[in-house]
Amino acid sequence: MSLRPFAAGLLTLGLGLSWSPAALAQTLRALTTDNYPPFEFRIEETAERPGVYGFDIELAETIARNLGLQIQFKIGGFEQLLPRLITGQGDLAIAAISITPERAQQVDFSEPYFEAQDSLVSLRSLPTDQSLSGLKLGYIQGTVQAQQATQLKTRYSTLQLKSYADVTALLKALTAREINVALVESVVANIFAQDDAQLIVQKLKGASLERYAIAFPKGSPYREQFNREIRRLRNSGELTLMIRRWFAAQQ
Repeated sequence: MSLRPFAAGLLTLGLGLSWSPAALAQTLRALTTDNYPPFEFRIEETAERPGVYGFDIELAETIARNLGLQIQFKIGGFEQLLPRLITGQGDLAIAAISITPERAQQVDFSEPYFEAQDSLVSLRSLPTDQSLSGLKLGYIQGTVQAQQATQLKTRYSTLQLKSYADVTALLKALTAREINVALVESVVANIFAQDDAQLIVQKLKGASLERYAIAFPKGSPYREQFNREIRRLRNSGELTLMIRRWFAAQQ
């Protein structure tokens, strides 16, 4: 999933934030969303479990636990994750956030922990990449897919674009035939297609791999701690097992 450009004022404010080891907290505030399965999705809250679950949630919990820290998830809209992080409302953000040069100017990213690719989802026989002309294509606001949709528009002048707040609204619009095709990250697209036999998924031709990472405020001391844990989980094979557990049926 991808994030949007921020106002110049936020950029200035974000770069002005400073951190020191003395400021480290025992409970991390993790900003996330709750509507992008299997990365994060809403579940019934219990005393043992927060009201959000998914691959990103398990990864963040695992790293925090290994560091001897507690973690509290603060749920909100994807488009506001980085602005909230920059203004001090969280210690980190994790929600299938793609690394982009624009975002890297405003936040510090961890090492990537997952690679993804975009897909086209349609109701009937999926149009090829060369036959998007004249169609209505939907995407999620502020995501990397939004940038990809804009690039497709430059190639197909008659392609009509429409943005939606989240993946649920996007797929609802597709099944209601408000749009002809939806541009979504492949794993997420396949999950929805498994639940709805009328949906067809095809990877977008020529789409580059997206790398997902955890975002931190500029200068955060947590970044290197999380990087060490990501490397340890990768080298031990634990990260691979976690990915297989969450995504084996979709990849």
